[in-house]
Amino acid sequence: MWSFEGNGIDPIFPDCTDQNICTFWCPRYPGPLVARLYVYDTSFDLLAVSDPAPGYCSQQDEILP
Repeated sequence: MWSFEGNGIDPIFPDCTDQNICTFWCPRYPGPLVARLYVYDTSFDLLAVSDPAPGYCSQQDEILP
């Protein structure tokens, strides 16, 4: 599961569940954001959390690999 944090921006994300790559964009208010990936097992027990990945959300498609 992906988690995104960005104050004052308007990110638009498609459904990134179970995806290796997630695209997003901020059509009106570009700015910085931080993404994390949470990994759960089939019982929904948290197995791992990625380090924060800073990025910039713009009016263009951005990709988080």
